[in-house]
Amino acid sequence: MQPTGIYNMQNMLSKFFEAVDFYQATIPTYVGGSMVFGFATNAKTNSSDEILRRSIAVQSQLHYWTPEIHQAAFLLPPYVEALRTNLKSQIS
Repeated sequence: MQPTGIYNMQNMLSKFFEAVDFYQATIPTYVGGSMVFGFATNAKTNSSDEILRRSIAVQSQLHYWTPEIHQAAFLLPPYVEALRTNLKSQIS
């Protein structure tokens, strides 16, 4: 993870998109193992409600995926969330 990279990307993307966020994944072949990805959109949806609404129709066919697993996949570790929050306050 590169804190200045997160800062620069959030700063740049927030000029063009209403919602800018990050998520993290462990990539065993990446030096350090942890990689942070950016996500930006102008979509006007509440993703939690939309995911739940869409999943109701197919939930009985799913054997692993749930809306909760989907949401948990985008949670950041506390140290990354703190960095992101501090960056948002500096940009705003």
